[in-house]
Amino acid sequence: MNEIDTLRCRRYSFVIFFAVLLMYLVLPTKNYYWDGISLSYDVEHAESRPLLHQNHLLYGPLAHVAWHTNHALFPGVQALGLLQVINAFFGAATVAVFYRALLYIFDSSYLATCLSLVLAFSATWWKFSTDVDSYVPSIFFLVLGLLLVSPGRNAKPIALGCIHACGMLLHQLAALFAPVLILALWQQKANQTSLQKVAAIARYAITASIITVAMYSAAFVAHFGTFHLPSLLRWVTSHSQDVSFSFAIGENLVTSVVGHIKLVLGGRVPLIRAVWNPFLALTTASLIALATLLILRLRSGGKLNVGNGYSHATWMASIWIGIYFAFLLVWLPRNTFYRLFYLPGLLILLGTFIAGTRKRHYRLALAVAALFFWNLGFHIYPYAQPAANPTLQNAQALQTIWSPGTIVYWDVYAADNRTIQYFNPQVKWKELWGRAWVGDIQQTMDAASAAGKGLWFDLPALERFAAEDHEFQAWLATNCQLGSKYEFTNGNHRTGFVQLIPKNLSREVRE
Repeated sequence: MNEIDTLRCRRYSFVIFFAVLLMYLVLPTKNYYWDGISLSYDVEHAESRPLLHQNHLLYGPLAHVAWHTNHALFPGVQALGLLQVINAFFGAATVAVFYRALLYIFDSSYLATCLSLVLAFSATWWKFSTDVDSYVPSIFFLVLGLLLVSPGRNAKPIALGCIHACGMLLHQLAALFAPVLILALWQQKANQTSLQKVAAIARYAITASIITVAMYSAAFVAHFGTFHLPSLLRWVTSHSQDVSFSFAIGENLVTSVVGHIKLVLGGRVPLIRAVWNPFLALTTASLIALATLLILRLRSGGKLNVGNGYSHATWMASIWIGIYFAFLLVWLPRNTFYRLFYLPGLLILLGTFIAGTRKRHYRLALAVAALFFWNLGFHIYPYAQPAANPTLQNAQALQTIWSPGTIVYWDVYAADNRTIQYFNPQVKWKELWGRAWVGDIQQTMDAASAAGKGLWFDLPALERFAAEDHEFQAWLATNCQLGSKYEFTNGNHRTGFVQLIPKNLSREVRE
């Protein structure tokens, strides 16, 4: 691109950035990702909660720095809301950078604009850009690396290594992007000898590796107080006990196909009915009109052909998709949001087909507009309403029931409990990790009674412990009577809490 085209490209990218950012900020999700709720709580309680997590090493510490700095200026802002704004910024910035990379790859402003907006308005990307998660910031650095190795640019391997390291330190899945960068770096250095290409790739790989290994080593020492290489390797590769590899390939393939549909198209009919209003009616009418026009264009338009001269982009996108798809086929294939890491690759591969059709029928633009109205009306807008999150409504209802200082035992494995915990900061929370320790509960009950505070217990956990733990069952029958109960259901999730009242009323105080 010449200097005038470069200036115009920058202007368009800024327009795309601010337009997408505005849409993300106007409709932040209320259907919070439970991991984002948990991290927001940890950020606000960093003095007692660990922020270093091996799967997304620096996201927690950086989120805490951002919240702590903002808290000094605006004390009332919760970490959840602030991190949603930050994610919206990274989401919109990724779309703008992707537009510039596509412009270098296809040399078509129309195609670059449309494909970048497909990324912006895809259901899972749009939703997670308005939530709290480390995926969107990590993918921003991957797409930034993609821009550096785009055709017509001259990537600096050391800068590329630093950028990729940032992505990996925000989430480990970014490491699978390394072969894509290596291939793109090799293709970009076409006028160099093989030895020079290998040297450039080595500088990139060494830089990314040194930064990543050094940061993980420092974090391990800071967290555990010592350095032990085998323990470091086990920590880096560790994961939650309730997840593992799955080799039911047939079932996983079906799950993957469904996941790709969910990646682009969202929506739940019951939720849409619950929040139906004139805005959704207008959105639906617009969608129907666009879909009708698109069908007419598809019937009259020419066929799509694989674009000539885009073999490098095809190879790069295919390797990008293949690596992530193969890994996610056996690792948590139901987690659609992990597929965000190769969504840009899918769009580049799509672009190689569309680029082969030079006669413009504006079918892609119509498809993008239809995608926007579909996900706006059936996915994003409904999820931005409080009705989208019954657990949030339950948490707010419990604020009027639990007075400051109330003690609540909660099951940490019940995801909905994290939302209830976060929106009830007046409560003193005590964790249940798979079993109930009678001695601790008795001591807590005595202290709560002496202070005139209430004691509550996770209802599903209490029922489970009473059925499986004879010691807990005997203690409960001897020392407690059950008071008020509050129980909620959210789909297949059952959440509830019950008040524990000491039986010896001469020594205990009933709240």
